Amino acid sequence: GPWWAFGPLIAPALAAGALRMARRPPVDHSLPLFDTPMGAIPMGPALWAATGPDLALLGCLPALAALVTRPEDPSGHLAAQAVAGLAALFAYAYRQRR
Repeated sequence: GPWWAFGPLIAPALAAGALRMARRPPVDHSLPLFDTPMGAIPMGPALWAATGPDLALLGCLPALAALVTRPEDPSGHLAAQAVAGLAALFAYAYRQRR
């Protein structure tokens, strides 16, 4: 089927996430701890680690939805993935220009 087409269509979103990871600032160790039942989590390293994958995940949501729901005709998900991937990349590029 056309499932292979998701590969090239998620590339812009993954590229935007990789670019965001490459340009993230150093870890801010002055942020407070987040207290959980399993122990304290330092927020600086947690936010640092989430910078980049968050944009890639957001840009790949249509592909993830297609993998979860397994539609017979994924053409709607392919179109949505094309738009979401390019939107993530253009939004990152526009924000970096400012």
